Amino acid sequence: MGSTTSKESQKPMDRERIRQVVKEDRELPVSEVLRLIVRYFTDGMVLGPRHM
Repeated sequence: MGSTTSKESQKPMDRERIRQVVKEDRELPVSEVLRLIVRYFTDGMVLGPRHM
C-alpha cells in the first residue's frame, strides 16, 4: 500500500534539464509545472515589485 515512486522521481528538475525538455518540444510533468508556478509567485511576494 502506498506509492511506489522513488525519491529520485520526486526531486525537482534542475534548470538545464527543464531547458532541454522545452528545447526538444516535450512536455514537463504537471508536478514540475505547478512547482515552477508556485515558485514564480512566491518569489514575487518575497522580493516585492521591481519598481520600488
